[in-house]
Amino acid sequence: MPDYSKSNIGNLSVVGTTLAELETELPPQSFYRIHNSYLVNRNAIVSKSKDEVQLQGNDRLPLARNRREDFYKWYMKNPMKG
Repeated sequence: MPDYSKSNIGNLSVVGTTLAELETELPPQSFYRIHNSYLVNRNAIVSKSKDEVQLQGNDRLPLARNRREDFYKWYMKNPMKG
C-alpha cells in the first residue's frame, strides 16, 4: 500500500494522493522534493543549510543527501516570486 499525503496549500487541502502523484501535478519551478517525505514550495523557503531547509514559521525539514546537489541547482535557478 502506498504512503498517502495530507498537505495544505493555501486554502487547498489535498488528501489521499501520494507525494509522487502530487509532485507531477505541481509546477516544478515552484515545488521541489527535498526528501522522500517532503515536497516544498520555493516561496516558503527562508534559508537552507547542508542538511536541512528552514521554512516560514521556523519549520525545519531534512534535506536528503542524494537530493542536495540537484536541490541547490534548482534553488539557484528558481528565485522566489514576490
